[in-house]
Amino acid sequence: MTHMQLSWSDNVEKSINELDNVEKWARANNLTMNRAKCVEIILHDSRRKRQLVMPSPLTNVTRVQSLKVLGVTICDNLSLAEHVN
Repeated sequence: MTHMQLSWSDNVEKSINELDNVEKWARANNLTMNRAKCVEIILHDSRRKRQLVMPSPLTNVTRVQSLKVLGVTICDNLSLAEHVN
């Protein structure tokens, strides 16, 4: 199996394109997307010993360490501690 390695700039560009695609889908389905309410969370396994190098943040998108989705708090390290508290 071969691995395709992407640079962070590739990932940022793909993320921006994906956000544009979601916005286009919303408009096509008579919905609106409020970019001011969009956030970015990077999920990672804190048990791994490898140091995580964060990519550059997306323009006009806030990066968060946790967010609440349907009443469940999701943390970037996949811990349930914040939700339980």
